[in-house]
Amino acid sequence: MSAAAPPAGRLAVGLLCPYDLDVPGGVREQVLGLAGALAARGHRVEVLGPRSGPGAVAGVAEGVAVRDAGRVVAVPTNGSTARLAVGPAARAEAADWAADGGFDVVHVHEPVPPGIGHSALRRLARAGGSRPAVAATVHVSIAPGPAGRSRALRGAARHVGAVLRGVDVLSAVSEHARRTVVDHLGRSALVVPNGVDVGGWARTPRQRAGPPTAVVVGRADEPRKGVDVLLAAWPGVRSRVPGARLVVVGPRGGAAGGLPPGASAVGAVGEGEKRRLVAGADVLVAPHRGGESFGLVLVEAMSVGTAVVASDLPAFRDVLAGTGTLVPPGEPGALADAVVRVLLRGPARDRAAATRARDFDWPVVVERWEHAYDLAVRLRHDPDGRVLVAEELGRRAAAVRDLARAALAVGLHDDDGHVLRLLAEAGGLAREEAEAGRADGALALDAHNRATALCRDPRLPAVVRAGAVVATTRLREVREVVNDRARRGGRALVELDDADTTVRAPGAATGGPDPQPASWPVTA
Repeated sequence: MSAAAPPAGRLAVGLLCPYDLDVPGGVREQVLGLAGALAARGHRVEVLGPRSGPGAVAGVAEGVAVRDAGRVVAVPTNGSTARLAVGPAARAEAADWAADGGFDVVHVHEPVPPGIGHSALRRLARAGGSRPAVAATVHVSIAPGPAGRSRALRGAARHVGAVLRGVDVLSAVSEHARRTVVDHLGRSALVVPNGVDVGGWARTPRQRAGPPTAVVVGRADEPRKGVDVLLAAWPGVRSRVPGARLVVVGPRGGAAGGLPPGASAVGAVGEGEKRRLVAGADVLVAPHRGGESFGLVLVEAMSVGTAVVASDLPAFRDVLAGTGTLVPPGEPGALADAVVRVLLRGPARDRAAATRARDFDWPVVVERWEHAYDLAVRLRHDPDGRVLVAEELGRRAAAVRDLARAALAVGLHDDDGHVLRLLAEAGGLAREEAEAGRADGALALDAHNRATALCRDPRLPAVVRAGAVVATTRLREVREVVNDRARRGGRALVELDDADTTVRAPGAATGGPDPQPASWPVTA
């Protein structure tokens, strides 16, 4: 197929899921959710993944095609069990699908574990200039051990690095997952968060009745989910909040022991029942021990305003962004104290958390993916990223110029108006300066510090502030992608001062600094 960009911005996208499409799981839900969000915006979408069940795959949106990648085998991994496709037939199916499916973009989810994702990426790397653009998302996060990188990834890093070499846009679902990419694989990645049907959750009726109620969602027989920690803490909760109820949602499997007084298990439930239980609780508890890269269940609870008490894990900290309550993992006493405080506080809706949850709504996240796919397609024709950087600098400067003009119009300015006038004039200069090799030029640091403050001023039109946030976020993402490619090719990097590229909304997440900064001349 041709690698040319499709007309009118509509793309043919192939999404590869390495896990069983017939068994609920975090990566599977993300692949199907993204497929539905893309299809709703007019893109042609096909999902490839292994299957263990007959008939149609549950939860597939209208307009999304599904292709079976082969039989499923259960493989223990990362404190859980992964249901993957194995064998030469599955690998050949994935490779042929990726290369010959007529896609503009092939997006491989969870490319680190060996399997069909590796086969697809290797075939695409061999295809050369005729291949589609390639994106890949790392969902797993692994904290460095006392000796640095994990032993498993240290041994596999060279192989995985070779597999990922042909990926145009590499992403991670959280800053914690991005650190796994940087620390273990020596690559950088965009942070594009998981998506949640926040609108659907927010419409769930909140029927609060009866005694104070806590809910936990997760497999009770999977140690890293920490359900046993909450069960150990529950008698301490009941002693201080008599009559409190705990509802355990999810398979119990071979979990040992019974339930303490006041606790009940409902087992695996459908999506509608899960929403009803979470919306009807006073607090959702996430007592996980570790091994988490995001925290979908946290966002779901936040969407309906249910208070959250969660283990203080990096990924959970990123998602909550100051909302909710964090406790040390694996400590029943601290967990009990936190749950008691929330239950005694009463069933007030957590509005700050509900506002934060909107950052993960599918309409927001799918736009981030459209931008990432656009970068991948454009890099097929602009290997050094020179045009990309120049264009994004121009867009960012124009947005900041509009911000400054709006500030002047409503009487917001510094003592002599110099900084804002500089910003107002910067839009026409930025692209010329980028093409001449002066990437920050007239977009002076003091001007952008002022612009950062302006983005937080409620007197400015919201649409103007939002435009500046989007423009600067996208420039930062372009820089991340172009620098990742430059490192692989031994080229110099784009260097823009962090303050010069982070005009953002209050509380918005930012990626960490690029490793090994260096200057990069943008020449015509």
